[in-house]
Amino acid sequence: MSMQSFFGIHKRAIFAGVFFIVSLGLLAYTTSMLVVEKNAVHALIENSFAEDVRWKAARSIARQIKKSKDDRAFLQSLVIVDKDIAGMIADIEALGRSSGVSIRIKSIGVNQQNEGSSLLSLGIVTSGSRTNTLVFLSRFEDAPYAIRFGRVGMEMLDTGVWEGNIVCSIMNYNDQ
Repeated sequence: MSMQSFFGIHKRAIFAGVFFIVSLGLLAYTTSMLVVEKNAVHALIENSFAEDVRWKAARSIARQIKKSKDDRAFLQSLVIVDKDIAGMIADIEALGRSSGVSIRIKSIGVNQQNEGSSLLSLGIVTSGSRTNTLVFLSRFEDAPYAIRFGRVGMEMLDTGVWEGNIVCSIMNYNDQ
């Protein structure tokens, strides 16, 4: 049997075998490409989810900043700046009047703590009844300032008036 007759007889089988081998090669190539595409799509999805999480976190932070506007303004009002010292003294005097005592600021000074921060030192003398002096002291302690009392004293004068002597420091931020 010659080669030509062998190919002639088995032409269909040979064609089917070659077709099968080529088909397997194409199937393997297509499958590998699908796996590569699947991995690329999976990476894109993961990146998309991560970006979505970052975007949601950024929006949440922006909402919190908007929500905290009033709180931040309130906190800022608790801090005394150099130009607001006169207003703070006026607040202390008004607090004395509402408590029924007279207030005299005996001393005032700014002591630099570190860069951008200092203490405002006050010497305050109160005059009035014992109860009113204690009311003033309680209200002053509750004032929205970061107050550190150095010395608090009370004594009754010969005239029957109680005199309070308060030395305190108030946090002062120069640069905000």
